[in-house]
Amino acid sequence: MNKKLTSAEYPGIITLTTDWGSNDYYVGAVKGRLYTMMPDARVVDITHDIAPFDVAHAAYVLKNSFKMFPEGSVHIIGVDSEDFATSQMVQSHVVMQYKGHYFVGADNGVFSLILDGEKAGAIVELTTPFEAVSGKVRFSFSSRDRFAAAAVHLARGNDIMELGKQLDGTRELMLFNPSYSNTYIRGVVIHVDHFENAVTNISESLFEKVAQGRKFEISFKRTRLNRISKLYSDAREIEPVALFNGAGMLELALNRSNISGLLGLRKNDPVSIEFHD
Repeated sequence: MNKKLTSAEYPGIITLTTDWGSNDYYVGAVKGRLYTMMPDARVVDITHDIAPFDVAHAAYVLKNSFKMFPEGSVHIIGVDSEDFATSQMVQSHVVMQYKGHYFVGADNGVFSLILDGEKAGAIVELTTPFEAVSGKVRFSFSSRDRFAAAAVHLARGNDIMELGKQLDGTRELMLFNPSYSNTYIRGVVIHVDHFENAVTNISESLFEKVAQGRKFEISFKRTRLNRISKLYSDAREIEPVALFNGAGMLELALNRSNISGLLGLRKNDPVSIEFHD
């Protein structure tokens, strides 16, 4: 954060990133709770279509969208990890301050993926109690019964340290990083978007670092490409195209079609780039 905001300068924005879909009561219940506690809040749906229990998907979406919001915004992450969903273990809850924003969610590795090796401004384990709904405390709906109150506290410009005890870090979740040398980059598909375009973990900065202006060949699923396009339309219809997307990651697509469905390119499939003089 470049400067400390006064409470009057906080935007009152609370975002929601969840795997709840749109057919159940969950989204409405959390929004109702937020507006009950803070009628002047501005609640924004980033997405409710995260793949169920896919912490990496949630981190990818939020990491590439939160910076577009003003500093002081609060981001609720309503995604549990699969190991928690299938067990009876107790899951701790965390609030994190990072780049002038606040994040509230379960300590399931999502925070480490958002940080991506950088350092948080502050990390606090929530010790505030769950809210009782209809006279009962329900630990299964933490976004409504715990995260909402923490988000409102922060959206009003209150101190993060009042929410619990400070932590040195959060649970680490390691994803596969590209390997590379002077002659190659080896990566994988990390996300297939709504249009079934395949997003890889190869960044534009890494590509430029290794390429040094040399010729190259991108290989995946028996397909070879030797150029990076600016637009999808740089390729003919239903022709493969490679470009760097708005998040600065190498994306593979078919112009006016879907590369995942037609070529079978799926999450975790390998993608390689060979460089030559």
